[in-house]
Amino acid sequence: AEGRYLKHWTVGRNMTFAAIVTEDKEYIDWSKQWMETLIAAGPVGNVDHYRGRLMSLAIAYDWLYQWLSHDEKARLEKAIIDHIDKNWYFSTDADYVGGHSRWGNHSLFMGLVVLVDKIPELREKLFIVRNHWINGYFPVQGWIANNGGYHMGWAYSAPYLSARIHCVMSSATNDCVYFPWQDQIPFFWLYGRQGDGLYANTGDAYSVATALEEEQELLMISSGIYKNPYAWASSRISDDPFATILYGDKKVKNLF
Repeated sequence: AEGRYLKHWTVGRNMTFAAIVTEDKEYIDWSKQWMETLIAAGPVGNVDHYRGRLMSLAIAYDWLYQWLSHDEKARLEKAIIDHIDKNWYFSTDADYVGGHSRWGNHSLFMGLVVLVDKIPELREKLFIVRNHWINGYFPVQGWIANNGGYHMGWAYSAPYLSARIHCVMSSATNDCVYFPWQDQIPFFWLYGRQGDGLYANTGDAYSVATALEEEQELLMISSGIYKNPYAWASSRISDDPFATILYGDKKVKNLF
């Protein structure tokens, strides 16, 4: 329920995905224990902890719902609401150009969207966060990245352009928020790569390697949705194949 993995949320998310696909009791039991650990931790720790924990709690609620008792649901709902309250300052001080608020508003969106049908009073908060995305982050980042570049360099372009929110919002709501500019982002990495396989050091990013395993969904959206063969060629075999399972398209040919 704490530590660096919460920032990337893959461990619990992937195990819970395995649980709902296979309905295997071992995976279900593991995922429910993970959920209990998240609940017990409370909205504490540093910003990486409570942002990541809110994302994870939302996954647990949405995907494990059919296996949860009334008491488990109630405790999980309270934990999500407590974490929404802890993260809410991201919605009142949104920064569309830089800073950590993008991830904070993604976490808020996830927590709110899984509970809004059950707790309609959250609808106003959900629309505040949605407005940040529809009229803030998306148009601003689309303008910056229109020709494939990004002002934060290579290390920070990946996490600050993370496709998590595009995937979640497009599948969980009536908003389709995939944009053509996402198809151009892989060229920034492709042409920015040096002969030694690294990227130029910029700001507080040092010795940036080519590994983009943690942001594979960006490459998969470009290749799977927009059929960009260069994006497919830039992808790597990853320990986290989640995005490839969802968006990979074997008909897209590798040009290299």
